[in-house]
Amino acid sequence: MKILCAGDLHLGRSSSRLPTRHDEIASPTTTWKRLTRYAIDNAFDTVLLSGDLIDRGNRYFEVRDPLLQGFSELTKHGITTVAVAGNHDYDVLPRLCDSVANTNLHFLGRKGTWEAITLNEKDGTPSVRVVGWSFPTEHFMTCPLDLPQLTAKNSLPTIGLAHGDLDQAISRYASLPLSRLKATDYRLWILGHVHAPRCHDDGPGPPVLYPGSLQALDPGEPGCHGAWEFETTGPNAFQPKRVPLSAVRYETIDIPLDDLTHTDELAACVDSTIVSHAAALGDELNLLTLLSCRLNFTGRTTLHGKIESTWKALHDGFELSLGFDGKAYIDRAWFGMKPVQDLEQLKELRDPVGSVARLLL
Repeated sequence: MKILCAGDLHLGRSSSRLPTRHDEIASPTTTWKRLTRYAIDNAFDTVLLSGDLIDRGNRYFEVRDPLLQGFSELTKHGITTVAVAGNHDYDVLPRLCDSVANTNLHFLGRKGTWEAITLNEKDGTPSVRVVGWSFPTEHFMTCPLDLPQLTAKNSLPTIGLAHGDLDQAISRYASLPLSRLKATDYRLWILGHVHAPRCHDDGPGPPVLYPGSLQALDPGEPGCHGAWEFETTGPNAFQPKRVPLSAVRYETIDIPLDDLTHTDELAACVDSTIVSHAAALGDELNLLTLLSCRLNFTGRTTLHGKIESTWKALHDGFELSLGFDGKAYIDRAWFGMKPVQDLEQLKELRDPVGSVARLLL
């Protein structure tokens, strides 16, 4: 069975600090549509969603249609969707799922209880069991693992699906100790809440996966974002693999200025460094529509005192094509470069600086 998983869609919110003319692309709805298309085009059997599908700040009307349309498209192609609610959509998501007659859409963990569903192969053969838990309220101070839960069945591999705060002893958002998740007899845990993607697959016990936010939502979420895929059979069973889908990416890029000899060269230096950085992303680059960059000017240059004013004049209206439909924009810049010191001149000084220069020479 082929399974695609994602979490923290936050539909209704927009990726921040981007040009306003790109509001449609900045909407996570764009990447949600990409996910459904990817699942359909690659013949997945199931999509698992680990909560916060809907952002609490804009929770119902604007996101209802695109979310349900995605569920409907998946159903049309025989793909089952299983979801749990997070702290943002604890009340909206179950109500939304109940509002449609969709036998391929399953909501688990109603009222903060553990619930299970068995997923079948296309021929009806039971393949995997999903056990899920959802937030019953906006805040949840208890560890969900302390609640009556469903153990794995030896005859069927089990996947845990939940939303919560990993390894936070005290949390308003459902503390989930990693050691206790690893001690279960499940084959894989899929969690929501933390937006930085990470798979805890070291040591004994099942892998514990945070898919991260489906689309990068602000500069605090740099790097690759998207979904994860895995299969339930074969040599790499239950080993999740990242699927880049985000239309937006945030990066911090160092711009070394050691070789800069004239301020007229600054624009070309920035352009070439960003293009080289983007090219290093490989196939991920072709998925990006917007690359938001924070620049860190470094190195030593005789132009030290002129760089900041020169860049501010260049920054206004900066836009760089990345060789396809994507564009790079500059969010902000830091000026960490230092001046070049001429020791031959400094040695003539009759002070501690001159003494150090003479010593170095």
